Amino acid sequence: MSKYDRAVAQGLGEQSLDAALYELRRGHEKALIRIKGQLKEACCKAEQLRSDIDEQGVPEIDISHEIEALLAQAESELNGKSKACERAAQILEAFRLRHGLTRIAAAPQVVISGMVLSLLGFIETAVNASFFANAHMVAGPFASLLTSGMISLTNISVSALGGFLIGRWMDYGRNAEDANDPEFLIPRMRARIALVIFVCILFLLHMTVGLVRATESFDVVNHGLSSYALVLTTPEALFLVMTGSCLSVLAYRKGKYAFDDPYPGYGSRYRALQTLRDEVVDSYEEFRERIEDRFEEVERDATKAAKSCSKALIRYNDAVESCHAVARKVEQAVNQAESIMRMQVAQLASHHRAARGRSSAVSHSELEQLLIFDGYLPESLPQPAQDKLTQAHQERFVTQKAGALERLSRHFQSLVNVDKEKV
Repeated sequence: MSKYDRAVAQGLGEQSLDAALYELRRGHEKALIRIKGQLKEACCKAEQLRSDIDEQGVPEIDISHEIEALLAQAESELNGKSKACERAAQILEAFRLRHGLTRIAAAPQVVISGMVLSLLGFIETAVNASFFANAHMVAGPFASLLTSGMISLTNISVSALGGFLIGRWMDYGRNAEDANDPEFLIPRMRARIALVIFVCILFLLHMTVGLVRATESFDVVNHGLSSYALVLTTPEALFLVMTGSCLSVLAYRKGKYAFDDPYPGYGSRYRALQTLRDEVVDSYEEFRERIEDRFEEVERDATKAAKSCSKALIRYNDAVESCHAVARKVEQAVNQAESIMRMQVAQLASHHRAARGRSSAVSHSELEQLLIFDGYLPESLPQPAQDKLTQAHQERFVTQKAGALERLSRHFQSLVNVDKEKV
């Protein structure tokens, strides 16, 4: 017997339709209970993953004390080197005032000066070689270049050395208020005496070269008035003497400026000050790199931990998405159950009313209770989460790093400004 036949029999027998209706509801409830169990399982899995995220989290890394220690060390070291710069600047200023110097120390251009001296040596070598070769005084071109090169090397190197060791002392203390003080006068007198001796030595050298060319012999060279007269009467010998003398003067002057400031002691003091200033800059750059390296190291550790949290967060959001998908299935099942239940109840009630001959088989309130399955709908669902903690950690590190570097830069800039004002 079908359920509709039972409804008719119950109507004829004056029996209630409640049992049949509740039997229909239990049939729908079995499927809803099964789907709701799946929803509960999915939500429990999501909540478990959520608890794992909360327990794991991004570790709090505090390096503020370490950064403060680095900043304190940097300030102490920069202050010490800045004071050393101040002392070197005071020493340099006292030297300038004592010696009457108003110009800035000149930086030597060693490479360019060396090239110029080499060019002078090459010119003298070429001139001497050509004259010796024309007089057939040497065995060949190579011997001519070797002999001329030795003469040129001696002339240029000795002249440049004389300019550096003697020429720089010729005007020592001349602009000082007490220029005739023995501290200045004695070095100038020594330089003048040395210059006379130096000129005599170079004169002897050039006259010897001229005598060699005049007599056309390397074996016998006689220094005397007659020999010197021979040099003056021999154009080639006179030309060699004049050329060597001019190149000696040029090498002497170049040697005076080539390797240091032309005033003795000025360049070394100026370079000492510049070296100390460079050390201040190097210390600033070193501490800046140390602070940046420490923050980068911490950021790498935090990023490694954040990746693990991000993976857990992705798993949690996937579980939440599965939970919401099952919840949508529950809603569909409830709507479908209510629709089918309404149709079935309407058919049963119609057969039951026809059998009893009455207008109403079941009250309206009873039907509302039987036809609604809202109790199977989920009350709340877990929501997706965003990785705000990792972003907050990154922003905090960026802020701390910027603040530490700004403090270091501000302190360094204050020292630089004070140094400029004193200079």
